[in-house]
Amino acid sequence: MLTVVNYINMSFKVGDKVTFVDEAIDGVVISVSSKCIGVETEDGFEVECNRKEIAKRSFDNDMSNFIDDNKLSSILEEKNADNVKRSNNKSQKKNNDNLTVIDLHIEKLKPNYHNLDRFDILEHQLSQAEYVLNKAMKTGKSGIVFIHGYGDGILRDAIHRMLRNNYKLHFHDANYVKYGEGATEAIFI
Repeated sequence: MLTVVNYINMSFKVGDKVTFVDEAIDGVVISVSSKCIGVETEDGFEVECNRKEIAKRSFDNDMSNFIDDNKLSSILEEKNADNVKRSNNKSQKKNNDNLTVIDLHIEKLKPNYHNLDRFDILEHQLSQAEYVLNKAMKTGKSGIVFIHGYGDGILRDAIHRMLRNNYKLHFHDANYVKYGEGATEAIFI
């Protein structure tokens, strides 16, 4: 179990370990500006976000302010046991459990998007999609899920065109239960 400490007006610095508030993604701060924070996720992807989207992860000495040493030891042992279980189960996982997932909603990619017009937003979404796709292919992932939403279909169609024409990849609607409506899954063969 991981303790997340979330202070109002929390300051971040390069090297801080963070967790995304609305997603089960951890990462490390790689850049800090007055407008946004750059985070490298566990999967090696770089994401820009605002301060409200992340919280510092607190370990060891920082946690001692909140729990006693016995509880801390128990938590760390549990975390190590979970890591051992996960590594033992890797060989048993199906190929599709090794997917990269990217949420292409503009507010997830670029916190300060309000000054962009629709064309610039689409261009940014597509460039991020292609960047993450290339990185996933290089890192041995079995596929990728693009969460594009279910609006008027412009982003969806552009993603499909890119997958079909530029990468010659097979794709289909992603698992509705797992990713909701408006997601496309491409498998690397």
